[in-house]
Amino acid sequence: MLPAANGLATGAAWLYSPWMLPWSEAIDPVADQNGFAGVVSVHRGGETEFAQVYGLADRARQIPNTVGTRFAIASGTKGLTALAVVSLINDNALAMSTTARSVLGTDLPLIGDDVVDYLSLGFWTATAFSPADISAVKPWAKLLMITEAAVSLGIAGLVIARAINILA
Repeated sequence: MLPAANGLATGAAWLYSPWMLPWSEAIDPVADQNGFAGVVSVHRGGETEFAQVYGLADRARQIPNTVGTRFAIASGTKGLTALAVVSLINDNALAMSTTARSVLGTDLPLIGDDVVDYLSLGFWTATAFSPADISAVKPWAKLLMITEAAVSLGIAGLVIARAINILA
């Protein structure tokens, strides 16, 4: 069975095994079984191969998700991003000296050619005290944000220590 007839995108037919299930047959049962609420979309080569919504965007008001629903995940993907970067370094696909520009090409032109984000990414992810949900672009701003996160972590430690002292 050809990919197009199997419910898959036609532009990259060579990427598919003839035994591969259509996206909906592979994803729908897992989403239903786990009560998943969100959007699953698969894009490859400029084509949308699959886009399906599940569950409610707002349970209190019974508003269903749409493909355009914006989810308030804030910093929820920092750990995943750090894991992906470390995995790529471990697989020798990236090095600690790989610059962001060499990966981004011409995308995000405000990021400097010499930016290596691993220090700030690692610190913000490890502490979860990043002062913003966006990454700083300039090295001085990164240093300032790391300092802010370190101060926040220190203050949290002092407050916890004081609370333990009061309870003891």
